[in-house]
Amino acid sequence: MKKRIIITTAVAITVATVIATSAVVIVSLPKRSGMTRLPGLAKKVTVNFDQYANPTIHAASREDSYRALGFITAQERLFQMDLMRRKNAGRLAEIFGIDLLEIDIEQRRLDFELIAKRVIKELSDEHNRLLQAYADGINHYMATAMALPPEFLILNYTPDPWRKEDSILVALGIFQQLDFSKEQERMMTVMDATLPSDVNDFLLPDTDQYSQPLVGGPGSYRPIRAIPVDALRQLQQESNDRSIGQLVDLNAAVIGSNNWAVSASRSVSGHAMVANDMHLPLSAPDIWYRASLHYSGIEMSGVTLPGLPGIIVGSNGHVAWGFTSALADVLDLVVLKVDPKRPNYYRTADGWRPFEQKRATIRIKGEKDKQVTFQTTIWGPVMPRLLSQQPVALHWSALQPGAINVELINMDRAATVEASIKVMNRAGVPVMNVVMADRKGNIGWTMTGKIPRRSHFDGAVSRSWADGYYGWRGFIEPQAVPQLINPRSGFIATANNRTVGGTDYPAIGHNYASGYRAFRINERLGEMERITEQALFELQLDTTTDFYRFYQQLALSVLTEQKLKEQPELTAIHQYLVAWNGHADRHSKGIGLLVQFRGVLAETIFPPFLKRCEAADSHFRYRWFKMDTPLQQILTAKPAKILPHTDQYENWDELILASLIESNRTIKNHFGTEQLTQLRWGAFNPIEIKHPFSQAIPELGWLLNMPKNGGAGCAHCVRVIDHNHGASERMVVAPGDQERAILQITTGESGHPLSKNYADQYDAWVQGRPLPLTSKVIKSRLSLLP
Repeated sequence: MKKRIIITTAVAITVATVIATSAVVIVSLPKRSGMTRLPGLAKKVTVNFDQYANPTIHAASREDSYRALGFITAQERLFQMDLMRRKNAGRLAEIFGIDLLEIDIEQRRLDFELIAKRVIKELSDEHNRLLQAYADGINHYMATAMALPPEFLILNYTPDPWRKEDSILVALGIFQQLDFSKEQERMMTVMDATLPSDVNDFLLPDTDQYSQPLVGGPGSYRPIRAIPVDALRQLQQESNDRSIGQLVDLNAAVIGSNNWAVSASRSVSGHAMVANDMHLPLSAPDIWYRASLHYSGIEMSGVTLPGLPGIIVGSNGHVAWGFTSALADVLDLVVLKVDPKRPNYYRTADGWRPFEQKRATIRIKGEKDKQVTFQTTIWGPVMPRLLSQQPVALHWSALQPGAINVELINMDRAATVEASIKVMNRAGVPVMNVVMADRKGNIGWTMTGKIPRRSHFDGAVSRSWADGYYGWRGFIEPQAVPQLINPRSGFIATANNRTVGGTDYPAIGHNYASGYRAFRINERLGEMERITEQALFELQLDTTTDFYRFYQQLALSVLTEQKLKEQPELTAIHQYLVAWNGHADRHSKGIGLLVQFRGVLAETIFPPFLKRCEAADSHFRYRWFKMDTPLQQILTAKPAKILPHTDQYENWDELILASLIESNRTIKNHFGTEQLTQLRWGAFNPIEIKHPFSQAIPELGWLLNMPKNGGAGCAHCVRVIDHNHGASERMVVAPGDQERAILQITTGESGHPLSKNYADQYDAWVQGRPLPLTSKVIKSRLSLLP
């Protein structure tokens, strides 16, 4: 959510009282032993829980297993599930009050409720039955629980019964988290409209020195361009204004992941393996719920998404799979041509049409209901902000018929890489890279989700579709989606990098992550021999980051012997940088200064080139994951014509040194210290995993939040961690040889803060200690009877 959930002081007092005195909270703990009735089951279901409360469900059928999964997931994560469906449907103000009204309005504009109802009608009868069974399991828990989890008591409301549509709402939330790139298109449209084309091309490459596409060759749609010195100089002269704001977004995290597959020929065991760690915002409880499902001869293990049935990432014993975001462009902002004489009409290829009006009533806790009206078009809802002084409508894959389904459920029956690719190419999920390995030793890669087939444009900037020339022509057919099976190298890796090269395929995306993580993974896999699960798990924890070597060498190049003699105070900076070990370990020195230094350089060099963009759109921010390509080009060539602030600096080395000194000063002021040597990376990069309530009630942080730790890893390490963003799970598995398989989540299985399983997996996640994917330990057993 964009805003913090705000809870009143009165509610805070209620929280403290409930936690301290109410026996009801204890009664609301999940039940993991004994027997209970679960109507609708065809046969008895047994659920075994290990020492971490990870469940293994033994059922006679797929439908019974999902009914049981709904029941036990609701026991552990009901508030999380309810919060997700409420957020996505635009119903947060009902329970939190007017402070969440803005979020509700924006969600109602998307009208996920309508989309969810349509998706349900599009699903097969079998998939509808499975969703209903899962919902029935949730509802039986809600109907029979002696007390619901404490959040409901605190907020004084009872959740509505779960519907099939609510599972689709949860899925839509993942679409919004991964594929909702409207700000990227706004940025690129403003830059396209205001900057010279050579500057635009220079600042927005889709490749870098680390790029290694899987298919299509090394070419790209946005290759690295020469520095357009004269055009940049002209922009710099126009913006001779020291009041330039912060136009560079340096803190944007890549919502993505790492995954790789290793063929049987490269492993000790002779089995192919898959490794996957999905990088998302971290919170308590973890976004994923671990589970194993045994039914009809099928044994599935991995992580589920509370509120949605099925294993999202894991193994069925024959095939294992894992995802990373492809950072695809599946959204367009359509420029609307409004009739100047009839402002309620807009132009289409079939003539003028009136805007459709949609009305919604938003309930607000403690306030009168809010009536809101939205305009929509044949392409989608009209957005509230103009783009380049023009209204735009949102055309997004998630809102289109056929884009969402639950085909991923069918991975339970896939037995080979080839069969898995067919399932994945049909799956209606966000566009992601998926790697797979099968029991026969094969490995493969393809993309999931629906990729738009655009007509006459690549989707980078906003266009008018009024004459029918531009637009979408459905989605790329499943059989045309790129794939790769058993490459000669014996491994496949992706890390939100550009995986499709050349121009043989439509432009799938534009703003890919830096290729460094994928490069590092490929580098290590190429060096490994006789690979084990433990070796792949250790690679997930790799903190090497040559990404920052450029900035280290740049800084050291201006800390010459002469400068150190002239300014002895620079000696400490020099020693601090030389002491860097090339890693982002908790105890690493130097890297914190390099991160700050890179930011100061970017915020000094780029803004003068972007002043026109800010003038055109006050919300403009340059957010480009391959920003370092043009930045390093400039810092290497050091063109005298575009040296910033020539009234202060005679040459680039002076500016670079001043930026380094400024970075040092900022760090010392922030930490209140004069000794750089005392500052290790863990202090710069604390891990903060919080429960939504603790943001409003810090006094409960000791109970609700995970202990604060200095984070090993960084945004440009294989081990991604950036305050509250990082690996939400880590998995390594060889299908057919799952005894040594590994699976971690960040917190624990239970969302109940008084459960011993609320945070019992957290220490293993922090310390990088592997936990098993499955366990033969049975700490308790719950029998679910028809």
